[in-house]
Order: sequence, then structure tokens, then C-alpha cells
Amino acid sequence: MPISTQKRREQLEMAMQIVTDVAVRGSNMVPSDYDLPVLRSAANDIFRLSGGRNKVLFDKLGRPWIGVWVPCDEKARLAYLSGGATYFSDSEYGTGTNVASVHDAFIVNDSIIRGFWMGKFPDVRVNSVNYHLSLYNLAPAYGTGGVTESYNGLASACDTANAGTDSKGVAVHNITDAEFAYLGLRAVRDGFQCRGSDNYGKSQQVSTEQGDPCLLSNGQYLHVRTGSGPNAWYHNGSPLGIWGLRGPVAQICHGYITKAGEMLFIPNNNAASLAAADLAETSTQYKGVLQDSSLVAQGTADDLKLDFVNDISTQTIGSFPFEICTSLTHQQVNTDVYGSNSLATLGARSGVTIPLFLRLRLRAPLLAGTPSGTQYMRNGAGMTRCSIRGAYYGSGSGGGFGYSNGYDWPLGSTGNGGGGRVVSLEK
Repeated sequence: MPISTQKRREQLEMAMQIVTDVAVRGSNMVPSDYDLPVLRSAANDIFRLSGGRNKVLFDKLGRPWIGVWVPCDEKARLAYLSGGATYFSDSEYGTGTNVASVHDAFIVNDSIIRGFWMGKFPDVRVNSVNYHLSLYNLAPAYGTGGVTESYNGLASACDTANAGTDSKGVAVHNITDAEFAYLGLRAVRDGFQCRGSDNYGKSQQVSTEQGDPCLLSNGQYLHVRTGSGPNAWYHNGSPLGIWGLRGPVAQICHGYITKAGEMLFIPNNNAASLAAADLAETSTQYKGVLQDSSLVAQGTADDLKLDFVNDISTQTIGSFPFEICTSLTHQQVNTDVYGSNSLATLGARSGVTIPLFLRLRLRAPLLAGTPSGTQYMRNGAGMTRCSIRGAYYGSGSGGGFGYSNGYDWPLGSTGNGGGGRVVSLEK
């Protein structure tokens, strides 16, 4: 007799707890030789119970983490993701016969990959130290301590992990803008946008949904332990899915930044293969976008930017709507001003066409009214920003796959609202 979803979840959680306990008992989260047989047995249980969709992997330092398989299958094709919309077709995007038909998340250095293992949980925090690992029933990582949960810090953490010598370990990276966008596109296409801990330990959408609270601040719990809460907090509504894409920490995603409002992307999913030096603010890997989806050198005339809809030069504080444009006419002067707009209603200035590329990256509406979430930006001179996506513990109704906080996150910025997630490509 097939086991119930609840029973499967309970058995999975038992096995994942063993993996977590073994890692925590080890030195720097590396299991002892004594504990390895126990870990292998639990890893086999996780793989079996999930039908191969969940797996225990090791990084090059020998540290275990739990991944969810995201394949490049028929649902990765633009033809599927379009759902009959006119925004997509297999022939209108990309170059070459191979890369035109699948989402950016599965194209790395001009080759299509088989898929990737996405951390089932966000980075974790143990004894005030952050680890770029996906483990069950721990506090999410945030701020500093061990791995610095910032755009730059996560890039450095991956460099450190990948310099390890464990021959059985896999190369790891931090979740990318392309990978997050693909999960959001799938959520819209499949008709389920997950909920999560986006209201101080509870769901804003369904207040009876709550997780196991942790991180008490000023008398209020901010975070919940990884894997707690209902099945609806997993990306596909199943305990076999990816947890925590809508809080309690938002995802710091590599591969997209803004400089004075200029929208800059690393092509395809190449960010997944780059070292910290090539992810830095000064890297020429970042490209501007033209209205025909072409990627060009930074500073190219008429590449796409984010600008305020109206003149805000006399405003000293507050949020104001913004739009996609090709030249800044209402660039902010006062640093306490910022842009705020739901993704669903984000539009373009008169005469400007939103390219398919931005829709595929969920930097512009996919279809009318989708996906849910609020986007924020700053475009002042000298302001370079990354973004945290999904939702943090206090995003509330503004959270979702359309959420992107790009107004107070310089590349070295940390906070208790943003964190990383480990991923490994399978070529």
C-alpha cells in the first residue's frame, strides 16, 4: 500500500534529521568517519522515499547537504512555460538551434545542462556561525558569522568550498537569478505559488500556517526553523519540494545587479559557473539589455534602466512608482527616496518595448497580474544594488516570486532578511 503524504514527510524528516545531526557533530560540519555509515543509511532513505527527487550531496570540503532535483525536461521549454501566451515561442529567443528553446537556467556557457540540485533549504546557522549548506531543522543563516550572507560573501564562500579536496564532493554555487526566475515561471505555469513564513513566523496569506519559531528580536520571532510549517511552504506543495522560497529569509541571487538604475545581467546561467572575481561589481561579465533581448556591454546607449515615473527631485523621503526605460529622466537625488511597484503592474515608458528576456527573468510581468510580489529599487548616481527575492520574514502581502528588494542591498550588505541557498549543476 502506498504511504500517505504525511507519513512520507515524517519518514523524510527523520532521515534528514539524522543527516543534520551527523553534520553538526562533525568538525566544521564535516562528518566523522564513525558517523559516515549512519549518514549513508539516512541518505539512502532520503533518496528512496523521494523517488530520487531528493538527495544528499557533499561539497568539496566534505560537508553534506540536501538537494532537490530540478531537471531540464519538457517543462523547461519555453513552449511549455508560455502556456499559450504570445510572449513566448521556441524560435524567438536565444541563438543557435539548441539554446533557443529552453529557459536560461539550463544554459551554462552555451551548453544545455541536464539540470541542477537546488538546496532544499536555505543556508543554515549553527552556534552563531553561517554555513552555505542545506540542512533540516536549523535556524536560517543571516548576516555575518562564518559565511557572510551577502552577495559578495556568498561568492567567496563558494570559492572556499570549491577549493576543497574531497574527491566525491560536487562544485557548488549560490542560487542564481536565472534559477529563481525559472522556479517562479514554473509556479505560475503550474498554478501553484507557494506560501511561506513571510509574517513573523506565520503566513500572511493563511494566518493559521506557522513554523517552529527562532531568532527572537525585540520580543518578536523573525525566523522559523528550516523545514517547519505546512506542505504549502514547499515550492510545489509537496514535502519532496524546495522549502522557504517565500520567507523567512529572502534569496540573495547571483547574476543580476543594478548600477544607477541600469539593469545588468550575467548571460544565461553562467553566474553558476563563475568565481567571486567574476561576480564582483567591477566584472565585465554583467551585460546590459536592449529592447530586442540582446545583451550588450555596460553603458551601451539605450540599454534598459529603471527610472521613476514622475519627477521626484523635490521629494526627501518615501516610495514612488517606477518603470522600465532607456534613459534616466527622473533619477533620484535624495537617498531616502526609493522606487516601489508590484511586478504585475510594472510597465515601460512610452515608446519602450519590454523584451522577452526581462519576462523570463521575472524582472517584468510574465502574464497579466502574475506573479505576485513587490519590486523595489534605487537608481541614484553611484548606487550599485543586488536584490533579494521571494520574501523575508516581514514581506507580508508584498512577497512572492515577483518580490525583489533592490533598494537597500549593496553587494556587501548583510541583514537578517536575506540569505543564500546552495546549488550544484549536473552537466
